[in-house]
Amino acid sequence: MLRAVGGWVGIGLIAYAVFFFDESTTWPGAHALVPTVGAALMIASGLTLTPGSPQRLLSIAPMVWIGGLSYSIYLWHWPILVAAQGDNPDLRIRWAVLLMVASIIPAWLCHKFIENPIRFGTGFKPTGRALGLGAALTALGVAVGMGLSASATIGSVKEGTSTGSVGAAALLDPANKDVVWSDIKKVDSIRPLPVNAPDDRPPFYDDKPECQVRNGDSEPFVCEFGDTSADRSVLIVGDSKMGQWETTFSTIGKREGFKPIQITKSACPFTDALIARGNEDDCRAFGIKAVQKILELKPDLVITSHRRNDALPEGKTGRENVTQDAMVDGMVKHWKKITGAGIPMVALLDNPDPGEDPVYECVAQNPDDLTKCAFDKADAIKRSGAPAALAAVKRMPEVKVMGLTQTLCPDDKLCAAVVGNVLINRQGSHVTRAYVDSAITRLEEALFEATDGKFGKK
Repeated sequence: MLRAVGGWVGIGLIAYAVFFFDESTTWPGAHALVPTVGAALMIASGLTLTPGSPQRLLSIAPMVWIGGLSYSIYLWHWPILVAAQGDNPDLRIRWAVLLMVASIIPAWLCHKFIENPIRFGTGFKPTGRALGLGAALTALGVAVGMGLSASATIGSVKEGTSTGSVGAAALLDPANKDVVWSDIKKVDSIRPLPVNAPDDRPPFYDDKPECQVRNGDSEPFVCEFGDTSADRSVLIVGDSKMGQWETTFSTIGKREGFKPIQITKSACPFTDALIARGNEDDCRAFGIKAVQKILELKPDLVITSHRRNDALPEGKTGRENVTQDAMVDGMVKHWKKITGAGIPMVALLDNPDPGEDPVYECVAQNPDDLTKCAFDKADAIKRSGAPAALAAVKRMPEVKVMGLTQTLCPDDKLCAAVVGNVLINRQGSHVTRAYVDSAITRLEEALFEATDGKFGKK
């Protein structure tokens, strides 16, 4: 009886880990005991025939078949998920589940045509030959791992320090006024290294993941940063492209006596319009609720920014029907409610979008010729959310503009991958935390100008 109970408890522990562990769960660590102890209890319950145990459930043909493929699935599902999340950092749960199910196909193919022929092939029956092959493959794996680790410093590029890799601060040095950053082929150090770029982001992603509302959730979550006891407040609202500036606003707030408040949702522009992405309904609902929350909080200033430049007109569906006018109409609706309540607004222009190919990967592949990683400035601006923001401001001149395009892409025609020995872009079109923090002086100046000196510093 105890063995049977243990089996069901084990299944419960595994289910708990599946449904309740998320990116905020410390891993590896003590939490790893939950699914591993669960698996041990489940296995122990099946060592002998035990009435009431989960044996019968786990012995049905589909479960046995999946069990036979389990190791192959384990090997395949992770690289598939990582590759998908590389292109879409905010991959929705349902797509992740579908990808894991799809991993059964390559797992079965490998199991049938590689794993089983090696396991049961007559050529590998002698123990010495099998052990030799195992040792050779192990050595190959170690060599590949060491090669990938060494790729972080290929071309003698080492990781920069905050004193040696100054980023946007280099633009303030008169000695650099004639530098064409996109023409620089090689630097001695980069901060962060390309291999670390995806993780060079605001700490709230790890410390307060609820501050970036995920896909499928339309309830705004209010987060306060910096000097939370300050009387004045500046609220930032939008998607992750707005959230990427949190650390800099927190630093400025501590200097000037205001607390930054964040209301952001992953991949959702701040507009009363539908977007053609698959999360149209919860995005729109989130924006409407965010406006109500802003009106309740009554901050001293609202700053908004987002990536997308187009949306669906009312009654339309499908990516082929999106227009910039629909996006602008929705933005203006939200903005009017906020400014109508006497709350000043500023539109922070989205940074230039480098396109589909990750810049940090290009830098990793071309450390001796960074010019290969530069991208067209005009096209990058068109791909960003900046054109829609400028069109909305044209209709609502009371909303001021903060433009940092020349800080993020200081050259006339091309945007450099590295400025001041700091890598500018991480996943997607996001800016690395290192470069955001290095741009604090430029951000303060832009904030001062946009608010007529009420915030920021000249």
